Amino acid sequence: MEEIFAALRDVAGRYKDVDVVYPVHPNPHVDGPARKALSGAAGVHLIPPLEYKAFCDLMAASHLILTDSGGSRRRRPP
Repeated sequence: MEEIFAALRDVAGRYKDVDVVYPVHPNPHVDGPARKALSGAAGVHLIPPLEYKAFCDLMAASHLILTDSGGSRRRRPP
């Protein structure tokens, strides 16, 4: 996660016309490290989780979406 946070911080800092909007999950294992790495970073906006409609609207207005959702692609044993 630290490498992902560093990349987000780098992109937002390098490209002044880019805003990174991160709806941070309230789980302390996510929230704490995200805030430690990204709070105060120029162009990075840490926001609380959104309701479904607001989240869909945010995605519709986005040019790029990064997600860790989608499940595991691990192979099952034969």
